[in-house]
Amino acid sequence: HPGSGGSLGDLIASGAVDRNYVEAEAERKKQAIQRQLENQLRLLQERCQEHITSIQHQAEQQRTQASQEIEAQTRQQQQALAQQAEAMIKQVAAQAEHDKGVIGQQAAWSIANKADREKRNIATEAARKAEESYAATHRNFTEQLTQIRQQIDSHAFNNLQD
Repeated sequence: HPGSGGSLGDLIASGAVDRNYVEAEAERKKQAIQRQLENQLRLLQERCQEHITSIQHQAEQQRTQASQEIEAQTRQQQQALAQQAEAMIKQVAAQAEHDKGVIGQQAAWSIANKADREKRNIATEAARKAEESYAATHRNFTEQLTQIRQQIDSHAFNNLQD
């Protein structure tokens, strides 16, 4: 302190201040500050972990929702394709029955064979379209899920940086 008789070193040297007391007090203050910093660090770590856990929970919910949406859309598309295939099969069968009556027994046999081939082809084509549609939908949702994960990871990283 200015005007109080000199520096701390001078006061210690003159015996006005006990060196051991000053060192013990400094150590006590240092430990108090260190405990305070450790407590602040622990609190920050707890907050970060809570935030990470929250983000992970949100990500899992979004993954679950995306999976459910993929499954629902796949089922809807498969049902629609199956209905279309069934309608086409009925149309082909009806045409075959009409032609069978007009052409006769030999033509009926030929048309029945043709109808069966077309049914198989239509069913095969419908299955192929269903697979393509499922694959496209799956890719789309996978890309969306990847983007969501990247956004969550980026958000979590930014929050950890802050």
